[in-house]
Amino acid sequence: MGFLGVATLVFIVFTRTDLELTDRESYGCLALYGLFLLWMTLESTGVIETVRGI
Repeated sequence: MGFLGVATLVFIVFTRTDLELTDRESYGCLALYGLFLLWMTLESTGVIETVRGI
């Protein structure tokens, strides 16, 4: 849930100007999404356990 909050905050900060993303900001969002996918994959396969109960 914390990651969702951080991602929402990052998106709001990135789109603070007329709800438009620059190329750099869009790559930042993609990188953040990629990190999230990697984290969830590692959690699901049991490599890491940072979230209890999964």
